[in-house]
Amino acid sequence: MKPARTIARRTALLALLPSLLLAGCGGDNDSSSSDSGSDGGKVPVALSDFKIDPSVVPARGPGKLTLSVINSGPSSHALELEGNGVEEKTDTIGTGESATLSVDLQAGTYELYCPIGNHRARGMESKIVVGKP
Repeated sequence: MKPARTIARRTALLALLPSLLLAGCGGDNDSSSSDSGSDGGKVPVALSDFKIDPSVVPARGPGKLTLSVINSGPSSHALELEGNGVEEKTDTIGTGESATLSVDLQAGTYELYCPIGNHRARGMESKIVVGKP
């Protein structure tokens, strides 16, 4: 089974490569591809044991936000978003698998975390800041 796990990890890393390359090319301007919000942009989110990357997901303003979630860790994970009357989550995401989570957000701060077992307590949490805090 180790070869299949290695292939799954490599596939997960390759899926993240375009996002990582784009992130490295960005500047400090407001048109960065990771700075989404009312334009309905997609933001890559990576889950691993036991971390969510990025630790803060920026959003320019209220509106639709789509999180492209990939599990690059060896354990199953999920992603839950909570705050300001919103509570949405993905199904369980296996190693090397991905999911999307699309939400309409108002200005404010939202929590992102893995709701599986004690994963949140072990550090699998992040947040989304919509607009200026």
